[in-house]
Amino acid sequence: MEEGGEKEEFCFTAIYISGRWPEPSVCSDLQRVDPCAMAPSRKFFVGGNWKMNGRKKCLGELICTLNAAKLPADTEVVCAPPTAYIDFARQKLDPKIAVAAQNCYKVTNGAFTGEISPGMIKDLGATWVVLGHSERRHIFGESDELIGQKVNHALSEGLGVIACIGEKLDEREAGITEKVVFEQTKAIAGQSLYHLQWVKSNMSPRWLPEEGKE
Repeated sequence: MEEGGEKEEFCFTAIYISGRWPEPSVCSDLQRVDPCAMAPSRKFFVGGNWKMNGRKKCLGELICTLNAAKLPADTEVVCAPPTAYIDFARQKLDPKIAVAAQNCYKVTNGAFTGEISPGMIKDLGATWVVLGHSERRHIFGESDELIGQKVNHALSEGLGVIACIGEKLDEREAGITEKVVFEQTKAIAGQSLYHLQWVKSNMSPRWLPEEGKE
């Protein structure tokens, strides 16, 4: 779609969560967790990250298209609009489609200019948050430790978390994908079994075409 002379691109990523970590060899320690305890519902999960794209007009058109879609009963759909449009999206989207924020911080309140807390996200009607996205890691310098802290706080505040993990192209070519993914996963895995059922893992390597190469 075109708006203001700029091409609007919306990244829709299908995420499958089986209740276990995708690479047993990478996360052997985590395999001790009972898969059934982690993900009892086992629904197919589809997340749409709209990134920093759209204005009300084109987002409204996109939302109308989504609302008209026939969704299978065993599929859960979540859309992540820009922060400024979370409330707009929640008001316009069909209730069967959930809304996520694209980021949040690790504390409830404070002098953190430009940040948003899980409580504020919930106040806008969103129930999910995307954390650890490759762009947050590599453009904004977010560490595994910080992402783990953000995941922990978001879960404790009652948000579902779409946790993104994945290696950069140079890490893949260097043969250290398993090490990188293990460290990223370990940072978000120190939660109770009750909390882990609200975490969806999105394997999003930085070298994918839609992510760009780095």
